[in-house]
Amino acid sequence: MRLAGQIRRSLTPAETRGETLDRLRRELARMSSQGALGRSPGEAPSLARVQLRTPTLPREPPPRSSAAGLPELPEALDPQGQLYRHDFAPRFRLGQAALERPGAGLLSLIERLLQLAASWRPERDGPLRAEDLLFLDLETTGLSRSAETIPFLIGAGCWPAPGEEAGPGGFRVDQIFLRDPADEALALDRLQQLLDRTRAIVTFNGRGFDLPLLRNRCLLTRTFLDLDHRPHLDLLPLCRRLFRSRLTNCRLVTLERELLGFERQDDVPGSEAPRIYNEWLRTGQVGELPLILEHNRLDVASMAPLLHRVSQHLLDPLRWAEDAEELLGGAQWLLRALGPQGLSQLGETCLVRGLELARRPGTRRSLLVTLARHLRRTGRVDEASVRWEQFRREFPDHSTGWVELAKYHEHVTRDVGRALELAERCPHQQTDEMQLRLRRLRRRVQRTLDARRR
Repeated sequence: MRLAGQIRRSLTPAETRGETLDRLRRELARMSSQGALGRSPGEAPSLARVQLRTPTLPREPPPRSSAAGLPELPEALDPQGQLYRHDFAPRFRLGQAALERPGAGLLSLIERLLQLAASWRPERDGPLRAEDLLFLDLETTGLSRSAETIPFLIGAGCWPAPGEEAGPGGFRVDQIFLRDPADEALALDRLQQLLDRTRAIVTFNGRGFDLPLLRNRCLLTRTFLDLDHRPHLDLLPLCRRLFRSRLTNCRLVTLERELLGFERQDDVPGSEAPRIYNEWLRTGQVGELPLILEHNRLDVASMAPLLHRVSQHLLDPLRWAEDAEELLGGAQWLLRALGPQGLSQLGETCLVRGLELARRPGTRRSLLVTLARHLRRTGRVDEASVRWEQFRREFPDHSTGWVELAKYHEHVTRDVGRALELAERCPHQQTDEMQLRLRRLRRRVQRTLDARRR
């Protein structure tokens, strides 16, 4: 086995099988004549005793040269984690949005948003500061969370604390780049150092992809990341709830273009990141790698003004919402959130205002259903019946209004006859639930008639 391995290492692709055998025979004969095989000159050579010595060539790093028109990769600030740092000017703008340090008013909005969505407790965590927020985004070798997917570029943005400002003192993006996948554990340790300086994580689709992937990588590399003891705010579901009705889609670049007024120039899509990184590992050529670094840097930076915009729309929707769909999305989130007193009333006000503005049938149906269920859940069943009656008049072809009014009269007013009348006029009576309700109501009506006859 040892000889076979040494022979395989000595083969060259250009040789044919016959040329290889002739070369090996000559090598065996030469070594036999020199006594290198450990036998007497007349003894036949034994392949089991042959020990070919192949020289070990020094392994040189691949050449690193940039493509035309693209800059060289900057030198790493630390030799193992490959940390690159970018500073934005304090009043740098991404379209209509600025990256300046948030003031007290914006921090108050973000703190309330964290209270509602991410279990931030002021009595436990203290007041929120700008440097407490860490904006996190990954570029990976794939879109799955399997063991083969590696985060080769970790972008982390923050506003530095006043005592540690470097550069212009604005928003800062740190990027941890893996020149060698073997250094992944070192890169995760470097990320933990960044996490130690912050108290809340903000991502875009981090709950569905970024954080689960980082947890998997920690298990595989036997490293530790403190991701579960910090409030985490994922902007993607909030943006979908608020803006999906008036945007082309809810991708980050679309939100930048159609919501923040910022258009990227010569941007490479994130789906190309695996190909570009594999090219880097295979050839050592920088190629399009600086475009991925810039793509990640803008992904991280644009989350800061997006958080500002989402906070305004959710916590002051009557001022910032542009249509009934945004009022509906904000109200649904406010009614489901567990937060300070008064937000339930704000959500109800948004629903009423949305009904005044809505013209699309689908939006009006959602507004009426959400409002009626909220009224019923808070114990105002009579007000809820008024909204169900409105729903029945506006949408007589939908069973929801008929069924809910039948429930109201059966269980609240005890008018079983009215409940049966509404159930029998319901446009869709073929379901098992509806047939069961009809049979029960008919039996109750019959028992009432029989009691009156006696």
